Amino acid sequence: MNLDQPILDLKPLKTYFIYCLVAVITIFGASLIIAANLGIRANGNSKGSFIFLIALVLVSMWRSQKSKKELQVIRETKDWPTKISMFEKRFKSRLIFHVISVVVTAAFWLLGGKNSFLYLMIAELGITLVYYPIKKVIATELNEPELEFM
Repeated sequence: MNLDQPILDLKPLKTYFIYCLVAVITIFGASLIIAANLGIRANGNSKGSFIFLIALVLVSMWRSQKSKKELQVIRETKDWPTKISMFEKRFKSRLIFHVISVVVTAAFWLLGGKNSFLYLMIAELGITLVYYPIKKVIATELNEPELEFM
């Protein structure tokens, strides 16, 4: 290992991912239990649920564009400790946004009982796995091909 090569500790990222995965699974399970106890039955979709889904897609697109700009700033940063700090902050904010999205979807499903929210919540449960910190993806995002991991 060369001393001037950048090194990234994945343990904090993996730990934060696990916390968020547990939060998403808990929210999903709790919403199913609450729905069962309250007798909420999934029913057909309405115009209101479609409008919410469009709004959610628009907010997600906005967040994606913001995240790309943040990543560009991170890539242009030369100071390695600052770069890592910025990357970790971006990683955590993306996960927090995802958990909030699951909470909002669960709330709308419980309040409205619409199928589309249940299906979206199931999809979000699977999408959570995309956020797992993979070495090759992180090295590509940071534009550091020689990045080493602890």
